[in-house]
Amino acid sequence: MITNADIWSLLEQFYSDGFTVETLSKTTGISAELLERCRKKETLNRDDLQELTYVLAFLSELYMQDTTSINYLKDLVAMLTWYFMISKEAIANYLHLTKEEFETFLADPRNYPNCYDLSMNLMLLYVTLVRDKRL
Repeated sequence: MITNADIWSLLEQFYSDGFTVETLSKTTGISAELLERCRKKETLNRDDLQELTYVLAFLSELYMQDTTSINYLKDLVAMLTWYFMISKEAIANYLHLTKEEFETFLADPRNYPNCYDLSMNLMLLYVTLVRDKRL
């Protein structure tokens, strides 16, 4: 996990991990040409910089998110409830838990029975909702 970075160091990490500009372009919807110009630190205009804001957010989530933190799943739930307006009760139902069991799971996911499966299902819910449906 990277703790302090700019877009260039995040791009460098992404490419050194073996991902390609085509992968990043397809994932973010930003042209490969603009991504290459950014990687090469060429002069960019205001519109270019505005487009690259999403790339920075994407790479930050990919490399700066501490997935080992006890708060990681809570953060996913917060996004599901805030952005997608899904109640915690609906999320609990999806996971086949009562609301109380769900709260207990979130409080200490590592020590909850069946924590791996619950965590994977919660992440599947999140990924499915954020996935671009046009693909």
